[in-house]
This record gives sequence, C-alpha cells and structure tokens, in this order.
Amino acid sequence: MHYYNITLLNSPLEPFTYHSSKIVNIGTKVKVKVKNRECLGVVISDYKEPDFKTNEILEVYDAIYSEKQLSLSRFISAYYFCSLGEALGLMLPFSSSQVLLGDSDISMHSQAEHGNEVCIKLSSNQKEALF
Repeated sequence: MHYYNITLLNSPLEPFTYHSSKIVNIGTKVKVKVKNRECLGVVISDYKEPDFKTNEILEVYDAIYSEKQLSLSRFISAYYFCSLGEALGLMLPFSSSQVLLGDSDISMHSQAEHGNEVCIKLSSNQKEALF
C-alpha cells in the first residue's frame, strides 16, 4: 500500500492523507472522497504509513502539474497566505501525452476542467527558459 498527501484543488483546507495500491507520481491529479463528496486533488508528497485509517484514491487522471508549477504554487501559498490547493487551482495541469516537442515548433497542450483543450504556443524566450 502506498500513502500520499493530497491537497484539494480550490480548497482552503490543509492536505489530507490517502492510500492507493498503485504508485502515483507527485503532481498527479486525482479524485478523492471527502465526507460524502468527490473532490479533485493533487498528490503533493509521499507519506509513511500513518497510525490512522485512510481513504483510497478513487481515480488517477492523466493530468500532471509540473515541478515548476508545484514550486510556484508553494510560493504563492506562502506569499499570499492561501492554501496550496487554492494556489494550484489557478493553474492548468499538463497531460503527459499532450506535451509535443517538434524540431522547429514547441507547443504545450493542457485540458481545462470543463474538457476544452487549450493550446499554448511558446515564444523563443519561453522555449529557452523551459529547456
């Protein structure tokens, strides 16, 4: 069994601990149950086996928040005194299968919460900053 700290997207609450039989990468978007409600969250860290009972992660999505997005959201959370979940709610996750790297053109795709795909063309300065 694997245990993870998960912050709920757009929520002021502190992270919760959940478990999964599968290995889930840090930054992965997941669906979890809080009380009687299903919520979207992001895996922010691994966790040792706790002394208390944990709920299982219901679903693991293909959407991933990059390490830079996680780092920026931690800064936003500390600087603006908001939760990590509220800071991550400002960002769109990347899909691991939707990052396209071409010889002359780099574009990154992300899928918004409502299902519409967003294509972002990067300038040469942005490409240089990423790589």
